[in-house]
Amino acid sequence: MDRDGILENLRYGTYARIQRSQIHGIGVIAIRDMPKGVDPFPGSKASQFIELDERALTGIDMEVVCYFKDFLVLRNGKWLVPDFGLNGMDISWYMNHSENPNVVMFGDMLEFVTLREIKKGEELTINYRSCSESIDEWMKDRD
Repeated sequence: MDRDGILENLRYGTYARIQRSQIHGIGVIAIRDMPKGVDPFPGSKASQFIELDERALTGIDMEVVCYFKDFLVLRNGKWLVPDFGLNGMDISWYMNHSENPNVVMFGDMLEFVTLREIKKGEELTINYRSCSESIDEWMKDRD
């Protein structure tokens, strides 16, 4: 992104930040009102996802594996790892779960769109069950 693109993103595409959550730990909080049907995280997409199965995680430190499984999406028995790795995750990865979310994820590139207007100060949430087949185990581990 060039200088003009950065300024455009700051003016029209920066909607949220990480803050303390009322739901759990930290979360993604709107810093200005967002209309329905917009991408709350423009410019923050992986160019591709690498598929890894459980065997590929053999020999990796267990804390890293836990971090990996806490954040990444499992589809068809494969973990989808963004091409920038764990260290490049943007704020979208910090949305908390809700059974009544205000953001939905879709597509092969894990894109997001707001389901309704979101007010400044409101937490952005997603239904984890719509993202990953590992959610039931993940939710059980946190009860």
